[in-house]
Amino acid sequence: MPNTIINKFLLLALAVILSGCSATRPQAATPGETEETTGGYFLTLEQKGQLLWMGQVQDGTGNWYDIWIVPGYRNQGLRAKKYTILAGDNLEEYVQAEKYRKLKKESKDAFEWAYDDCLVDFTIEGVPRAWNKYWSKASERSSKRVFGWWFAYPWAFLEGTVDNAFRVPTGLTGAASGMVWGAAVVPVYHATNSAVKASWNFAVNAVLISGIGTTWNTVIAPPLSLVGQQPAPARVDGFWVTRLSQEDVIKARALEMPPTPEETEALAEWGRWLLITSKPYETRRTALEKASQEEISAIRQKLQQATNQIDAEEKEAIGALATNSPQKEAKNRLENLGFNGAKTNYASEEVRKYLENRHELSEEEIRKLIKLLRQYPPIDSDQPALRRKTEPVQRSLQVIDEIK
Repeated sequence: MPNTIINKFLLLALAVILSGCSATRPQAATPGETEETTGGYFLTLEQKGQLLWMGQVQDGTGNWYDIWIVPGYRNQGLRAKKYTILAGDNLEEYVQAEKYRKLKKESKDAFEWAYDDCLVDFTIEGVPRAWNKYWSKASERSSKRVFGWWFAYPWAFLEGTVDNAFRVPTGLTGAASGMVWGAAVVPVYHATNSAVKASWNFAVNAVLISGIGTTWNTVIAPPLSLVGQQPAPARVDGFWVTRLSQEDVIKARALEMPPTPEETEALAEWGRWLLITSKPYETRRTALEKASQEEISAIRQKLQQATNQIDAEEKEAIGALATNSPQKEAKNRLENLGFNGAKTNYASEEVRKYLENRHELSEEEIRKLIKLLRQYPPIDSDQPALRRKTEPVQRSLQVIDEIK
């Protein structure tokens, strides 16, 4: 029983194929005719081959129809060829001087960073420079006999010791890392990067992706070639099926072909003529940009001066608020409450919520009000505040942070 069903299916498929093969090449439709009456419903043998090979079908008028979901064996072969050539170009980098110029430059930069920056400047010269800085401060405090002057040198010794304990290992580690980077990492990278690119282009792009496209084409194209109807303008949706003119196809085919040496030479010659022709215009454009930059710089300078003047007048006007009785009383009260810059900034979000709940000001006005509060707090933020207390551990962390 199963064999009978299979035989019937094969006979039906053969009949469909033969009906498509026996169909004549479609002719252009005349008035009153439909697409189905111009040359049969099923694809001809030639059209089946076009679908399998290119994923495109040509009608009797010379128009081509591109089937979006059919990649075509030819396109997958061209893709494999393209990325195989790219893989070869990647491997060719090993015999080109540019790769080794880059290797030399990057290794040199790494060695210079390791020696000049890390070893000499940061470590060898940095250690006595740090001791001199801390010892000078201690000497100044001792000579002025500031409160606790007798503890100045022990404190400087603490700062210098912490500084060196961090600076020397860090500098030596950086120097060693730079040497390793220049001597090993950079050469290894340049020794492998071209091979990695070549492997990716060949294994993934040329073999894997092209292979997947070929497999999909094998799955989808034969059934469509058996039961697909002949193309016609009425069956084009611009998405699933796109209509192409003969000119479009010729241009697409030309793009797939690599340029010949004669074409490359002709294109390079045309580029030289473009360069010669555009040079005076580029010179004028450069001069114009330079003049414009100078004008813009002068305008910006004038604008900055005018802005500074306006800011100074605004600050003066705001400072005058304290001379008026109601504003003076409010400002004094806020000063007594300690609303300096930090406290005002901390409380500004509560002020924003308060004003939003009152619905008296717009969002833009509230935003500007908050900005002014932070810019002009009741207690001038420029006034010195008490420094945070310190002790040896905190000062050690500050020294390390200053080194960074």
